[in-house]
Amino acid sequence: MSQTYSLEQQIHCLSSISNAAFDLQEPSFEALQSLTTTIVTNALNDATIQGCIGSWELVWGPVVFSNNPDAATVVADNTMLLAYNADENQFVVAIAGTNAVSMYGWFQEDFGVNSLVEWESIVNKDVNKLFFTPSIAAGTHLGLQNLLNMQAGGATMLQQLNTYIGQNKISSAGVAVAGHSLGGALSPVMALYMQDTQSSWDTVSGGISAITAWPTAGPTPGDADFATYFQDNIGSNYTSRYNTIDVVPQAWMYSSMENIPAIYPEITAPEGQAPYYTTMGLLTLLANLRTIDTSDFYTRIKYQQITPWNAMTGTFDKDTNDKADTEAALIGIYATGALAQYQPYFKAFYQFLMQMAYQHTTAYDILLNIQTVTDELAKVKKDATGTSTDERRQRAMFTALSKYYGVRIDTAAIAAAKETAATA
Repeated sequence: MSQTYSLEQQIHCLSSISNAAFDLQEPSFEALQSLTTTIVTNALNDATIQGCIGSWELVWGPVVFSNNPDAATVVADNTMLLAYNADENQFVVAIAGTNAVSMYGWFQEDFGVNSLVEWESIVNKDVNKLFFTPSIAAGTHLGLQNLLNMQAGGATMLQQLNTYIGQNKISSAGVAVAGHSLGGALSPVMALYMQDTQSSWDTVSGGISAITAWPTAGPTPGDADFATYFQDNIGSNYTSRYNTIDVVPQAWMYSSMENIPAIYPEITAPEGQAPYYTTMGLLTLLANLRTIDTSDFYTRIKYQQITPWNAMTGTFDKDTNDKADTEAALIGIYATGALAQYQPYFKAFYQFLMQMAYQHTTAYDILLNIQTVTDELAKVKKDATGTSTDERRQRAMFTALSKYYGVRIDTAAIAAAKETAATA
């Protein structure tokens, strides 16, 4: 089937589709896996989506990993799929980003940056350089192991890729590894792993022409030595993109983390005399403390973004800011008595969080010009779940506040406040 999107756009659309389990909260692991598969399958078969990206066959997956599959409410911590387009002779390994309701994803993988794992020990390969020890964050390593251990039909992704190439007598195929956010950190690591270990899993001579990486919005996966090693070995087969006013890719390189507190000058700080938002500066500093090496508390791990790190100029979204302003005022029904004086700080903080969420998600659909597919994907997901994106994300936000901070939002009180505000 013909398509209107470029290959790069198709790859990023598949990356978006791999996030099918985002914000899902299901009564069992089986239900979560089944619903995720339904959403992905329906999306790849959707006429509007196919009109943009062409026909992609689901070769393996999607496979969901949950660190707690027996929980009363099960969520996805990692998700990955493998798809193939015969017309392009192209495989795409698509890796999902952080799930908003996954404590494991946030705290074990995203924030697991206070220790390193040497790359040599992961791929069992000598880099042959003195005083050169490319290493990745322990959390990134954990995510990689989860992906490598996933199985569908008794086969890992690498086993199925090799089998499919052999059975279909495919030659000179491209393999693109893509992901957004957490997937943006894991996708280059997976691509390099596949290349460094190719002799152990690729048994079809000439089946693969190149392994490429296409991350978006990814934080740093490893240290400066890893960035150098990656550049030396993947080279021009790497295309990374990030929104200049997205907070997430600023982590964990110190020189870019310094940008975070004042990244949105359009948000008015409650304390006019302060050069930065005190709240965001404090939270950024606390986040930066995560990079202190647990083996040496006087040393900050020198994380480094892999280059080229291609910037896409972001635009502050006023509609999101206005919505955050309104919602902050509604939630302000809790700020009474002595706590009322802190409402302006909460407002700025909430506006920051809402803008950060927009710039890390929806803004990429616009910058990459893939909105037709992501809008249609939202419809596909609504049909499969019976709930809208806004409904699921509100539930996800309230779940996250409860899980991470012990905050239980009185939705009835907020609904009543909305009704009062609408009739005022």
